[in-house]
Amino acid sequence: EYNLSSSPLYLRYLPPAPPALSRDDGPPRGGTRLTLTGSGFGPVRSNPRILGAPEARAASLGASSCLETLWTSDSSLLCVTPPGADAHQLTVAVTIESQAVISTNASFFSYLTPLVLPPGPSGANLATTGGAAVDMRGEHLGAYDTSPAG
Repeated sequence: EYNLSSSPLYLRYLPPAPPALSRDDGPPRGGTRLTLTGSGFGPVRSNPRILGAPEARAASLGASSCLETLWTSDSSLLCVTPPGADAHQLTVAVTIESQAVISTNASFFSYLTPLVLPPGPSGANLATTGGAAVDMRGEHLGAYDTSPAG
């Protein structure tokens, strides 16, 4: 006969497995829905006394935390990417209850490089003396401020 009350029992979970990414790039403005697939992400809010507070789970791209992290299963979570600069090959980290794992060298996330398009017909005939306003357009230019310049 064995008395369990006389000996402490310890339970340790395996750390999460390195995540694979549903896509490896997104615009610098952020907001891309990125699915991370791996294992050991834990049950979805099933018992807070066992898993700890929701803050005990996190995902990040490089040094920036995801804007929103949604656990969908033990093997999948959704990260809404934060705004970022033109950074390439950012590691993706998942932390569950202080156990962190970083993406392997095959799983990196990069922000798309900005692309400035040539000026339209109104910009083609500008005076060489300057002073004219030019409306520049492009893709992947990042977040922008719509407030008037002061």
